[in-house]
Amino acid sequence: MRYSRIISKFKDPKECLSLQGNQLLFQQQQHSQNFSNGFYKSNKSDESFCRIKENKWQYNWHSSDSTSIGIKIFAGLATAGAIFTLNSALCDSSEEEESISMDTEKDLDRCTNINVLPSKHNAVNYARNLLSGKMVETGSPGLVVAVSVNGKTVYTEGFGYADVENRVPCTPQTVLRIASISKSMTMTAVAKLLEEGTLDLDAPVHKYVPYFPVKTYDGKEVTITTRQLCSHMSGIRHYKLKDPNQKIDDIANRNDTDNKKDNESPGNVENNKKLLEENNKLSKDIGESKLDINRKEDDSNQKEDILKDQRKNLRRLLNKNGFRTIHGKKKKEPVEEDEFDLKEYYIKEHFESVQEACKIFQADELFFEPGHGYKYTTYGWTLVSAVVEGASGKPFSKVISKLFHDLGLENTYLDKNKPIIYKRGKNYIRDKKTSKMVNAPYVDNSYKWAGGGFLSTVGDLTKFGNAMLYAKQYKESDKNDPACPPGYLKSSTMTEIWSPVSGSKMDWDQDGFYGLGWGVVPKKYEYGCGRRVRHYVSHTGGAVGASSVLLVMPLEDLESSEDSHQGSLPQGVVVAIIANMGSVGLNKVALQIANAFETSNKDKQNKNKFNYKTYDL
Repeated sequence: MRYSRIISKFKDPKECLSLQGNQLLFQQQQHSQNFSNGFYKSNKSDESFCRIKENKWQYNWHSSDSTSIGIKIFAGLATAGAIFTLNSALCDSSEEEESISMDTEKDLDRCTNINVLPSKHNAVNYARNLLSGKMVETGSPGLVVAVSVNGKTVYTEGFGYADVENRVPCTPQTVLRIASISKSMTMTAVAKLLEEGTLDLDAPVHKYVPYFPVKTYDGKEVTITTRQLCSHMSGIRHYKLKDPNQKIDDIANRNDTDNKKDNESPGNVENNKKLLEENNKLSKDIGESKLDINRKEDDSNQKEDILKDQRKNLRRLLNKNGFRTIHGKKKKEPVEEDEFDLKEYYIKEHFESVQEACKIFQADELFFEPGHGYKYTTYGWTLVSAVVEGASGKPFSKVISKLFHDLGLENTYLDKNKPIIYKRGKNYIRDKKTSKMVNAPYVDNSYKWAGGGFLSTVGDLTKFGNAMLYAKQYKESDKNDPACPPGYLKSSTMTEIWSPVSGSKMDWDQDGFYGLGWGVVPKKYEYGCGRRVRHYVSHTGGAVGASSVLLVMPLEDLESSEDSHQGSLPQGVVVAIIANMGSVGLNKVALQIANAFETSNKDKQNKNKFNYKTYDL
């Protein structure tokens, strides 16, 4: 009988994985296999066997047809899986596969470096470990994830509970608050109006919102544009009331009452007594120094030096105790407010219109002159929704609902409390006094729908991300292809949206900037053998009892090439994660998951890395 032997070896040594353990799992798409003493033999008409020899996998077969076969290797309980393929595509996890394990004993122990192909299963296990760890780290009761590669959902899973009290588990269909990802969706509605010619990003907002008051800064009238609103450069405040550009004296005057209460608190009484004693002692020294100096009126330089030293010592003492002197008064250093501690974050009243919601902030002073600073603001997006209404002539709720319909987002809604929304999860927060998980308080998000008031599922989020990626990658040369309909937005529009705005920053990734409704991280490689920054766009969200992230990582080779794409659109990885707990940072985890699936997908497609040699036995 004639057999052939194939030895597979990668060209790139970086593809080599080091495996330790003694468990081999063989999978075949058509039928199960038998293993015996380190060899494989089929039950069917084809006769085959597999063995390890000289640190290489050897696969021998004789068959009347070229059956697609793959071998998966697991390193004990580790997640370092691998796929070995022969003249076939990778086994898809969506297809039914039967498997049987075998102990290779000494043979596998000899394989210190095996040239293998990372599999999608490896990326899934990697994602599960990351997400499970994040849940433990943050105490999140529930979390849902979805990953799509090239427009196809390859992994989605729910962890924990959507409703802890009733023990309802999280599933990919669980509907949760997506918080500030709402800004990215609203930006799509803005961009559609831009393409239709009914909205100008650089026109004053008063063109569309005449009821919004004229704003001034430093005594002069200033203009706010929609572009500035969409990039957080309008100067409109966020939930925090304190102005980072405000003068120290103003901040001090605002906090006079709070500082007085703090100084009279039991914990500070003893420290204040010591402070006053030291202050009196220094004041006495200063007074004596003044008398001594007055006796030496001729020595003016000595007088100035002594007074300067004494004042310096007094200031040092005050600062050491957490105080500083302003106009002769002891003031505590201003502490930046946490938005989750502000009552304004927990508004329970329902706002019937966007105009009514704008009254919350429209009378407040600007933090800076529009276009000359950056301040992340959700209220700015409430004004954006007012611009949408003025430009379209329709209520914002109808404009955004049409967007959901056009993009097929069947499980995305305005966060209204009255409607029955099936599979809506509950929200939870961490009690600051007891550190226990408790039900999130009731809030009404009608005052900030555009900036943080939508509900959705991870499936709808990845669908939305893919729609934006498709629009970005669609070329004019594709318009004659019936299999490639145009994107929801033009490629040039998406390029503008996903371009960093000068002077902006990305609050959840220090390598990034803010574009228009999206955070943008440009590709960067500054130093040889140093850190490489991968290009991607994303938006995170934080709401009462919810955290979220939507991350889009376009195919790098396609992004760097001006040539038309090869293959179907979109091309890239999209990751969506939602947790029903507030203050959970998810962007880093999403980026790690995206990188894992991108690597797996690249290796799956690069079959040309195999070298085949055939021998007669």
